[in-house]
Amino acid sequence: MTVSIHLAKGLHHMHPIQALIEEAFEKRADITPATVSAELKAAIGQVIDELDNGRLRVAEKVDGDWVVNQWVKKAVLLSFRIRDNVVQDDGVSRYFDKVDTKFHDWSEAHFKEAGFRVVPGAVARKGSFVAKNTVLMPSYVNIGAYVDEGTMVDTWATVGSCAQIGKNSLCFGIAVTLIAVFEGYDATPTAAGVSAATTRTVVTSALVILAVDFVLTAFMF
Repeated sequence: MTVSIHLAKGLHHMHPIQALIEEAFEKRADITPATVSAELKAAIGQVIDELDNGRLRVAEKVDGDWVVNQWVKKAVLLSFRIRDNVVQDDGVSRYFDKVDTKFHDWSEAHFKEAGFRVVPGAVARKGSFVAKNTVLMPSYVNIGAYVDEGTMVDTWATVGSCAQIGKNSLCFGIAVTLIAVFEGYDATPTAAGVSAATTRTVVTSALVILAVDFVLTAFMF
């Protein structure tokens, strides 16, 4: 199934911090944890927080078409430049990463309010959104991903960076690995079928919607 994809140009009112993110991205080679300004650090943190709670999306449907918010992708990429790796401990194992896990500071009340189930072994990164009535089996949900209501992410399934999963979807483990590879922030999305790993993709079907594209590569380190 072919999906219409457009880059977001002139379709929305500009977000208050968009210009700051766009300008910083052009100078990203000079940005490090030691040199980042407090203003930019706060702006990037705001984007990650809004992705995390679903108020902001890397891609969204506008008048029937999927629109890619490029500046949000840039903010995600910049987030890797402003943080050092730190030791993380979930009580089972230890990790060394730049991105917190989504649930590292959640209480029982927080989980109940969010309204979804997380099975032991499931991992979601800060900056991913998981909607109500969703079940995360032992799986992986990467930064920027959006998992809509009533969806099951099955065992061993991976929801790649900034993938967009529709309502009432079933993401099969092994059979479907949802991968969106960022090959440059201006990479053009393409369409692909289900039951295949993809690299530059938006997928729409009765089972799953996967929108946008990217696994952060060179900018991750």
